Amino acid sequence: MDYFSVHSQKKKPYVVDPYRLMYFRGGMYLFGFVEAYQQIRTFAVERIEEIVQLTDTFEKPADFSVKTYLESSFGLVKEDPFDVEILFKADVASYARARAWHPSQKVRDIGNGEIVMSLHVGGEFELGAWILSFGPSATVLSPDRLRRRIEADLKRMLASYRKEVTVVPPVTKVRKP
Repeated sequence: MDYFSVHSQKKKPYVVDPYRLMYFRGGMYLFGFVEAYQQIRTFAVERIEEIVQLTDTFEKPADFSVKTYLESSFGLVKEDPFDVEILFKADVASYARARAWHPSQKVRDIGNGEIVMSLHVGGEFELGAWILSFGPSATVLSPDRLRRRIEADLKRMLASYRKEVTVVPPVTKVRKP
């Protein structure tokens, strides 16, 4: 199949043994084994530009499960898990505490209605987007790498809001009868 990779911003060819299709947060995803990389990869169906059925056969491992494959991920991106601590301020603490965001989460009260949530997860991009969704009510305490990444994202966001943006509507010509 030909697939547009967001990471490289290029169309790439893949030979994939398809294991499972899954709907997740508004999109369809294909999980499949890619022999060239000797690993399972996740593909967003809307970025598959061309697909050809081959005559080759394969056997999906009987024990493959998306749930098990993604158990340490904070979403669909499979990465090595790392330890994270996030401070939630009082205005969102009860909401953050009430949900099961990930099986590894642990929550501790630190006073004044605030909590610290600890996670052992992979999927830094998805985790960062989730943290940013809490606005100023969530702060990464560790790891420093994630804290700096979010800080850089916030600086880029602020810069984009400080620019004057003008959207000019398209000009349409009106013919007189």
